[in-house]
Amino acid sequence: TPHHLLLTTDLLNGYDPVFKVNPPLRPEEDVLALRAGLADGTIDAVATDHAPHARHDKEHAFVDAAFGMLGLESALSVVRTVMDGEFDWADVARVMSQVPARIAGLDAQGGQIAPGEPAHLTLVDPAATWTLDREASVSLSRNNPWHGREFSSRVVATVYGGRVTVRDGVLA
Repeated sequence: TPHHLLLTTDLLNGYDPVFKVNPPLRPEEDVLALRAGLADGTIDAVATDHAPHARHDKEHAFVDAAFGMLGLESALSVVRTVMDGEFDWADVARVMSQVPARIAGLDAQGGQIAPGEPAHLTLVDPAATWTLDREASVSLSRNNPWHGREFSSRVVATVYGGRVTVRDGVLA
């Protein structure tokens, strides 16, 4: 998951339930090993554990809080930021789209856009830098571990079945 490529057990020192996930966060050396495995192809896909929770499920003492965190809106930016210098855009597309589509049996066109067929696309501004604000999230949930962090690259639109589904963070 994107959060396992960046977040470490150091964040658990304050017992903030936003960082309570399963599997749990790991020490920095494990995070670095995951990045190395992703870079060398040992790990072939990145997927989110997008787990939005209502405040009444997440805002408890750490031991009583629900497991999980948001991740869908920021996944591409997290991976691109974390793997910058080790990954080019073809690598990002491979681990976040092509391989997951193959695993799920959704790659009938081999990841290609076919004439006359509806497209499934993610449009990215690779030059964008942005700071995540949990209050501006499309999700109704607020258990976002990335609040206040700056990222490179930003998804500006998604197209599913030839139809724009999200544009500039707004559901179409």
